[in-house]
Amino acid sequence: MYPSPSNVDVLPATAPPEPMAPASVPSGLESLYNVNHLSVEQSLSCCGVFTTYETRKEYSIKNIKGQILYGAKETTDCLTRQCWRSARPARFKIVDHTKKEVVHMRRPLSCSSCWIPCCLQSIEVSMPKGETLGSVRQRWSPIRPLFHVINEYGKTVLKISGPCYIQCCSFCNCEVHYKILAVDGSKIGRITKLWSGVFRELFSDSNNYDIKFPPDLDVKIKAVLLAACFLIDLQLVK
Repeated sequence: MYPSPSNVDVLPATAPPEPMAPASVPSGLESLYNVNHLSVEQSLSCCGVFTTYETRKEYSIKNIKGQILYGAKETTDCLTRQCWRSARPARFKIVDHTKKEVVHMRRPLSCSSCWIPCCLQSIEVSMPKGETLGSVRQRWSPIRPLFHVINEYGKTVLKISGPCYIQCCSFCNCEVHYKILAVDGSKIGRITKLWSGVFRELFSDSNNYDIKFPPDLDVKIKAVLLAACFLIDLQLVK
């Protein structure tokens, strides 16, 4: 069900010089150190626009200056994508400007209905050699999407609260905000699905996002929040 990502081409990435990061920062995540804003731009596929074919998702991850920090590409096989569509099990490969894999993300097969409190959405984040960075797990709610951001030790460190399921249509020139909350409920950031224009909103599932968080947030959790953005894009804005 899950393909091996070892021989899959990935989205090219170029990056600015890496910041001086402490030795405790995992190799490959230095570009996330002291960063408080990420832009996630999804590639637009002509095949995805003019047909119902479910294409692999590809992204560029940029800093506030528009410099590309990482590239990301889904490595799920064609049959899985067409059969399971937005509920599909998926893997993502995150690479730096040298095309070296720095983060691996895995999303299991899950239920696509907010009304069924089983097989809810989740995504696991690890280093290429298997070291766990954290995970994102959906909590059941009939009102709005809710997620827990879990660290490498299995502890919930953040929560994500989305908008009400009943909201405006995709072509009304609006943004969709997911609040990033501390465990006490205070807002510390957000994931925003940006308005992409009428054509892109109506005829494709290609979306762009902004992620904002405190600059001193653990880089491992920043990587997990990036995975949360991919999870939202896969399922909840379809």
